[in-house]
Amino acid sequence: MRHLFEKACAQHDTTPVGDARWPVPKSVAHLCTPSSTLTIIHGLRVGEDKCTCGHPIEATSSCPACGRPYQTRCNNDGCDNWVQAEEKTSTGWYPPPSTCTDCRAVARDQMLKSRLQHIPARMRSIAQTYDKRPGREHCNEVIVELLQTDLDQILFLHGPRKAGKSIAAARLAMNVVLKERRNGVMWLEYEDLCSAAKRCYMDDGAKQWALIDKAMHCEFLVLDDLFPMVRKAAHGKILAVERMSAHVMQLMTDLMRKRLHKRLTTVITSVHTPEQALGFLGEHVYNWFQEVGVEAHVASEG
Repeated sequence: MRHLFEKACAQHDTTPVGDARWPVPKSVAHLCTPSSTLTIIHGLRVGEDKCTCGHPIEATSSCPACGRPYQTRCNNDGCDNWVQAEEKTSTGWYPPPSTCTDCRAVARDQMLKSRLQHIPARMRSIAQTYDKRPGREHCNEVIVELLQTDLDQILFLHGPRKAGKSIAAARLAMNVVLKERRNGVMWLEYEDLCSAAKRCYMDDGAKQWALIDKAMHCEFLVLDDLFPMVRKAAHGKILAVERMSAHVMQLMTDLMRKRLHKRLTTVITSVHTPEQALGFLGEHVYNWFQEVGVEAHVASEG
């Protein structure tokens, strides 16, 4: 080690420092004293500053009286904050964290927002200014009641087009994720699910199988705009759904069965009622929903 020091200082005038007498360039030798090290690393001065316990600061890495580690600089670039040691635990003192409280709060906020990336940007933007306009009373009441539960129910939001069903779903998802009740949300349009299902039907090795598997097992799913184009009977019963093949219908049934039986958080938006949409998949699917599901109607403004 001494050889390395000597080689590094070969082009400089050196002076021995410390008990080991390591050769150090004279230009920085004054920084190698215990008091200088204390000032540079911990921002404290001997004879001027005191520990929180009241004992004067000494040229060590921790307080000789209480053992509390001295403060250190935040490691984040551009941050000049000093980081204090956390409270003493049953196992003793631990060195201060590498980043300050402000930087950790920013990092946590960025991490939570990154979990919302699957929600369409437009939906996120509008949901931030979600207003309690007339027509949303029932929907708002149901969502508030749902947030007070373990979120193990399926929420079916239905109403006319442009009534704000997707915005309400986005608002709910953001509330749940930002409060860390779920680690993330998967936002899936019904049309995208159909496309993935048909691709998987044609190719057993298709990459879309990963999307379908995630939709069936993710802890929070928003299935948006279920059955957008249909043919109905006069009394409202759905007779046929656009792009709905036997394979897609079976996949939809499996999706609903697995999420309902596992009681995974699921939000569905549609212009149809649960009885119409889920009843089209089969009476048994609608019966599953009646056991653990809740519906909310969103009316048009005015």
